[in-house]
Amino acid sequence: MNRNVWLKDTRHMKNEYSCYPMVAIGQPGGWQNVVIVALMALSLLFSSTIGYATTTNDDVAPADVLVAVQYINQELERLRLYMGRPKVNTLDIRVSNAAPHNVYFQALSLFQKANRLSFEVIRQRQTQPETPKGIPRPQDALLLVKAAHQAMDNVQVEFKVVDEHPPIKRIFAATPTDVFQTIQATNQQINLLLNHRFGPSDAYMAVTEAMGYITLQLALYPDAKPIPDPPEFVPNKMPGDVFLRLLECADIIQNIFTIANLQALQIHSDHVNKADITPSDVFDLASLIVSRLDFLHKHFHITKTPRETFYPGRQYPAHVYQRAGILLSQLQQLERLMKSHGLPRQGIGR
Repeated sequence: MNRNVWLKDTRHMKNEYSCYPMVAIGQPGGWQNVVIVALMALSLLFSSTIGYATTTNDDVAPADVLVAVQYINQELERLRLYMGRPKVNTLDIRVSNAAPHNVYFQALSLFQKANRLSFEVIRQRQTQPETPKGIPRPQDALLLVKAAHQAMDNVQVEFKVVDEHPPIKRIFAATPTDVFQTIQATNQQINLLLNHRFGPSDAYMAVTEAMGYITLQLALYPDAKPIPDPPEFVPNKMPGDVFLRLLECADIIQNIFTIANLQALQIHSDHVNKADITPSDVFDLASLIVSRLDFLHKHFHITKTPRETFYPGRQYPAHVYQRAGILLSQLQQLERLMKSHGLPRQGIGR
């Protein structure tokens, strides 16, 4: 499930920001280093007392994940003001019936964006928590949110804007849908803090990952053509065009879930203005599609996972639109096969 970010792997490079050497105060830069270390200590102190570290893996609830995201939003606002970035105009798109696995993939997007921000500012990345082997649960999403929080803490230290977190009231009745929509808004805002915002190349990778899932699912049917021919390339497409095509894909996935007698997340996008769609919105929708296909994959008991995706080079909305056309054709094929042949035989472990 790991998606490489657009930047090349720099793990082989020495990271000049990986530590802050302690020097005597009288040496050049001594006071600055003392201040940085003090800020790092404050950051760790506040991070350790924000209220979500006391839960165990077995008792993590959506409310715990929601609190963690709300603390991130406090830091995000401080960073936004420091960087002089605008507030995001959130899309008028809502969801219902979200499940923990949907929340997990939203949290994965949050982690990726926070990690990119950290890399841009201080050339540091947080290690991504291990991908769960089964269907993701709230504790898996919480690990990603914590890792994203640490990445943003490091940026706060660099900017010297560390501050105490005002307490946040835990909403015990919070649902996965509440958490999903909160992270969705956070993802849209943090993207505006990036110099290299999530764009068509990232969406292209997410659609390619979705294609990997559906290719393996189609392979369960002997008569299927898992990788159909690509549609004709049509230039001059805008992010809104790609978004609408991915909504078509989401509608078919809804039909597939209904055939499989599975409860599925509902997307309500009737009032979305096509002109307001950004490349980051396209990436977020593609990530949502990946989350639903990942769940379907595990429902079919397919043990083989899609191949890892790599940065495809510079892509434009028209390239993503064509890629999404392949995914649309795959989903239409799977829907037809499930209607005519029934559900695939489970447990074959392909």
